[in-house]
Amino acid sequence: MNIENKENIASTLQNDAEIFALLSSFYLTNPNGVYVKGISQLEIDDIKDGSIKKELKKIRDYAAICGEDESEENMLELKRDWTKLFRGISPTYGPKPPYAQLYKNSISTDFLSSLAELYLDVGYKGYEKINDRLDYIGVVLDALTIITLLRKKSIEQDNEVEYKRLSLIFDSVVHQYFTSWFGEFRNLAVAHVKTPFYDGALKLTLLIAEDLR
Repeated sequence: MNIENKENIASTLQNDAEIFALLSSFYLTNPNGVYVKGISQLEIDDIKDGSIKKELKKIRDYAAICGEDESEENMLELKRDWTKLFRGISPTYGPKPPYAQLYKNSISTDFLSSLAELYLDVGYKGYEKINDRLDYIGVVLDALTIITLLRKKSIEQDNEVEYKRLSLIFDSVVHQYFTSWFGEFRNLAVAHVKTPFYDGALKLTLLIAEDLR
């Protein structure tokens, strides 16, 4: 692999890892002032994809509003949205929670054990700190962040065998535990979302999922 191709692939993978990390934060972080302030400072000027840039701007602009809202009403609405959309409080309050197995209608014990093996193959243990199911959307996206960074490292080290191995694992996680069901969840969730922040987060995640199909 020549130096130019190597640098281009590494740069693309770094960008991919950053978007996966951002997406995972939407699902893993019960929003607070520090988090919202960080999101309000996202740099989006260099993003070329118009659809992605549009959703990021929506998210960033609402985060900025929340940071300036002294009454904290917008922040409370964010917290309500996060809980309602992602925590599966009850069938009458929000969509079914975003667990891959739930939307894939799988009762097989192999569904989660196979995912655990994929995580083990790359040394991913983030779910232990997150303290949620292996197939929760936030955990899956966090794992994809790590796998993508490992792919980048293997390219930088000219280890094409490891890059191909990691790419196969990446594809398995993406297609079996993310893109195959997220659209259904998003379709249910949009009926309950109240804030532009999470409307943008859901649409942005869907755009990435569709790009990966």
